[in-house]
Amino acid sequence: MSSFAENFSDLLRVRGFTQSSFARRLGVKQNTVSQWANGQREPDLECLVDICCILETTPNDILSFNVLEAEIKKVAKEVIETVNEEFEKMSYKERRAFIKEFKKELKNQD
Repeated sequence: MSSFAENFSDLLRVRGFTQSSFARRLGVKQNTVSQWANGQREPDLECLVDICCILETTPNDILSFNVLEAEIKKVAKEVIETVNEEFEKMSYKERRAFIKEFKKELKNQD
């Protein structure tokens, strides 16, 4: 399977699309989307741009091998920023309690 097919399939899943719902959104047949996802065909350049707009990605990312890694990094960055913002609002005592609870949760995951 091509890197496009794998990345396309992964992005459909991550963005909450089925092949049918994505086909309707893009204005193509479901069979066409299925062929892209299975690596039987690849979209033309104009269609690739539309796909990227809908899936909120870039042609470079969807054609490369690291699309999920990039998505994970993006989500991790958002989580870290949110935690930092909330942490700054806490008092010293609340911060200490938060860190204690966080360490406890980390131990439970092992």
